Amino acid sequence: MANTNLPPAPDTRMGVVGGGTDKTRLIMLSGGIDSAYILWDALNNSKDDVFAHHISIRNLENRWQQEREAVTKIIKYFDEKKIRPFMFSESVWSFPYVEYFCWDIHVVAFVASQVAHNLKGKVTVYTGDYEGFRAEGEDDDKGRELRSKIADDILASACQDRENIEKKLVKPLIGIEKAEIVKKLPDDLLSLTWSCRTPKDGKPCEVCKTCKDLAEIKKK
Repeated sequence: MANTNLPPAPDTRMGVVGGGTDKTRLIMLSGGIDSAYILWDALNNSKDDVFAHHISIRNLENRWQQEREAVTKIIKYFDEKKIRPFMFSESVWSFPYVEYFCWDIHVVAFVASQVAHNLKGKVTVYTGDYEGFRAEGEDDDKGRELRSKIADDILASACQDRENIEKKLVKPLIGIEKAEIVKKLPDDLLSLTWSCRTPKDGKPCEVCKTCKDLAEIKKK
């Protein structure tokens, strides 16, 4: 029998709140450094309405519990800071029993399209994904370029009937070094994020690409 017990989740808030503008930033919040920074920046440096959405992606990498815990802490952080009101919701994408599962960015594009249909005004989807990201073992850019194009195609196809939804994912961190993002993010917010792709016993594995990247940043 499937385990349906879930850890405590932040409150889900739907509807238009905040500045009541005619623009909404839909920020796909993974619980990692990049998406936490994008949410922090939007709340501090824009007047757009902000809607954060977390997808609990459950696959063989098995990091969903750590990511969901991070998101819960991040939402609580912003609530306590009271920068300004924002919206939040979450969903589950569960394929924990199959060897093959699609790229996260493709799940993000599809789920974002469904959330965006429920938002008002001009809706733009923001993600922390880098077009420059390469999977381990890739030695050229063809793979990442194709993944990025497919993600945009998924979003555009699923939103083709809605003129108010931007048909391309916005990746505001392209061209910015990870070390710079880490430096800009407040330390108390940075400490709440989760980056490891393949945790071991609930702790960072120290060997995946993101763990290695963060280790190099800490050395500098």
